[in-house]
Amino acid sequence: MLSVMETSRTHDDREREAALQQLQDIERAQAATWLDHPATPWWWAPYFAVWSGALVLSVGYLPGWGSALGNLALVAASGFLIGYHRRHRGTWPTGDIPRELHRPLWMLLVGAGVVMAAATAIGFLVSVWVSAVVTDVLAGLLVWRYERDYARAAERARRRLP
Repeated sequence: MLSVMETSRTHDDREREAALQQLQDIERAQAATWLDHPATPWWWAPYFAVWSGALVLSVGYLPGWGSALGNLALVAASGFLIGYHRRHRGTWPTGDIPRELHRPLWMLLVGAGVVMAAATAIGFLVSVWVSAVVTDVLAGLLVWRYERDYARAAERARRRLP
């Protein structure tokens, strides 16, 4: 026969397990917009590569209003891309970022800073055209690497948060 203490301990264990399951369900729901979406299209990295090279040329070669209009066109292209991406994914990521995704996101931000610094240095020291080509290649590789690392990290997060 179970004693009152054993029955109470068993009840406490079930409550604890239920509470832990609820916390995991909440964490999974918060992570859903970061983890549950269609794969990015094949043209994603090349788009960013071309966009980045075009930005270097616009800033480096177009004077006055030409630069402003060129940059405005690039902003419009970014707006198109964001709109497309929202429709493609069905949502935009919000809420807490799963910890597995911190590294790919930080690497993207740091990488973007490195690409920007390289573009600036090459533009001043060599030429704007060389800077545009190098930026094109580096930005494309950065986004490709980010997408690969993000997919792997998201898979780890999905396994952790079933």
